[in-house]
Amino acid sequence: GDFCETYVLVQDNMVQCEGGSGAIAGVVTTEELTTVAGVRIDMSGNAFASMTTGNDGHYLFSALDEGFDYTITPQLDANPLNGVSTFDLVLMSKHILGLQQLDTPYKVLAADVNNDGKVTALDAISLRRLILNIDNKFANNTSWRFVDASYVFSNALNPWADEFPEVININDLAEAIQDADFVAIKVGDMSLDAKANALTAETRSKAGVFALNAENVSMKAGNEYRVAVTAAELAKLQGFQGTLTLDNSVELVDLEYGVAKATNFGMHLADKGMITTSWNGEAANNETLFTLVVRARTDVELSSVLKITSRVTAAEAYGSNDELMDLAIDFGNGEVVSAGFELGQNAPNPFRTQTTINYSLPKAADVTFTITDAAGKTVQVLRTAGVQGKNILTLERKDLPAGVLFYTLTTDDFTATKSMVIE
Repeated sequence: GDFCETYVLVQDNMVQCEGGSGAIAGVVTTEELTTVAGVRIDMSGNAFASMTTGNDGHYLFSALDEGFDYTITPQLDANPLNGVSTFDLVLMSKHILGLQQLDTPYKVLAADVNNDGKVTALDAISLRRLILNIDNKFANNTSWRFVDASYVFSNALNPWADEFPEVININDLAEAIQDADFVAIKVGDMSLDAKANALTAETRSKAGVFALNAENVSMKAGNEYRVAVTAAELAKLQGFQGTLTLDNSVELVDLEYGVAKATNFGMHLADKGMITTSWNGEAANNETLFTLVVRARTDVELSSVLKITSRVTAAEAYGSNDELMDLAIDFGNGEVVSAGFELGQNAPNPFRTQTTINYSLPKAADVTFTITDAAGKTVQVLRTAGVQGKNILTLERKDLPAGVLFYTLTTDDFTATKSMVIE
């Protein structure tokens, strides 16, 4: 069995229904004026109706009786990890410590992850648990919040100084079209890189690689080994995150903490050979971040079984100048194993005839591209042999239906999804 939610739109095609001449219209955008799709807009009061914003972020309720009161309420609670990374924890920590204040009231509200009216270390703890995949939603908040776009905060650093409007009340509707715009706030995203609609292009690009260090070991079956993970230039780093993976050739016996503490790891996945990690803070070069205690099940090289991937938590690092970098492990034998996975936004987007998708792999691998529609129905499956480094896939319009589609890249160690629009 299954279920779905649908809507019935009743239209007055013969213009025989009686209705008022008033209307309420608006647009939902981020503070950077990027339109937000998928926001459910509810109207209540003298009339009740709902609609969902498209990629243009607009909504419209028409044929309303004038002289009555109406309330407009936006809602969107989906994909809490959208735009969220350890870099947001870096920005939050600077704000809490007074080193670099968040410069808009919307960013401050985004940092209030636990929705208690202030930004504290408790918000950082909640956000890190989400990044580590310990939690899969905000415990006391929605994924997005909305503020009346016409509202002016009296104190940008303290948006709670006065009660701010998260709905728009329209009393005695008198205008032919009443504007009611909202500013959308992605909770947890202070770096403003959440994908707000299907037309939003991917703007983040990685500038180089930051490598953690671990000495390669030729392991013998049945023996235990202590693998100390350090970073030669850790002091130049603001933070990092990723997914440590161990294949079934070894067993994880223990994880001993160093600079990185228990709160920096998601150990709930250890039985599957995966440990999520997220760290930000201050440390000296070559300090031990953590130590893995492993037992070999077969004779095997450490460098062939320990990897950093983006399988659960995306692998990336943040330099002292806020630059985004790939995360890797240097085993000291000339071998640097990078997560190296990247799925690019198709270009052009939208497209009418053909489009190309760039993706990168840390090593050659079999790749599956699955294309689905907005309802989740599989439209096309493509399989190819990807090479190490940059790859290009070309899609033809004639093979695909019009509208918003999603493409998912899958390998044994990585999966990522982006959306595209076909005209």
